[in-house]
Amino acid sequence: MIADVSTSETICINLLHAAWSSIINATRLALYGAHVDALNLVRAALEATYHAEYFRDHPSDAAEWDKAGLIVDFEDRRKFLEEFSKNKRVRWNVEQKYLPDRSLSRFFQELSTYGSHANPVTVALHLSSNMPGIANLGFLSVGRSEAMRLCASHILHILSYALCEFHDSFGHYLSQNPSLTATYQQFQRDLATIRSGAPQGLSLLRWAP
Repeated sequence: MIADVSTSETICINLLHAAWSSIINATRLALYGAHVDALNLVRAALEATYHAEYFRDHPSDAAEWDKAGLIVDFEDRRKFLEEFSKNKRVRWNVEQKYLPDRSLSRFFQELSTYGSHANPVTVALHLSSNMPGIANLGFLSVGRSEAMRLCASHILHILSYALCEFHDSFGHYLSQNPSLTATYQQFQRDLATIRSGAPQGLSLLRWAP
């Protein structure tokens, strides 16, 4: 059991570092104007974070999941992970902890639709822009302040989730440095203030005034 916990901690911290990296890169893409691609990375960060939460609750499953890294053949590794996901229902199990709130799956589906899968909306949002005074970066969403606000809102949401998971999983380490705990608590207070004044009904599809 000790080995499982150690493996679980290592996997969880690696997942959270991956989420952190995705959040940073999503921010960079959003600032560049690549809003659809930014959402793809936000989705990756979300997926990494809820896997970390699941493995915190199910450490023995973390050791099983980690075995996929030893499989050399791509197709065999894919099948292994698909079977794992089918049997463990990772996202569903995490969501059950917060019922009746089902926003985890709803948010994941939104990010998958607009950030990952080809559809008429995402194709249109990748077309070149002819907006006067706006550099043509190859994204129709360039210059849309509403798209930037939407990306910023989603990035902040996942950043908060990832930091909460850092705190919940490794608080016993972080508590050794009181300034880290104080900084985390201040971030949560600031985030609550930002969310209370955030605009509602943001979309990638409407032009900003």
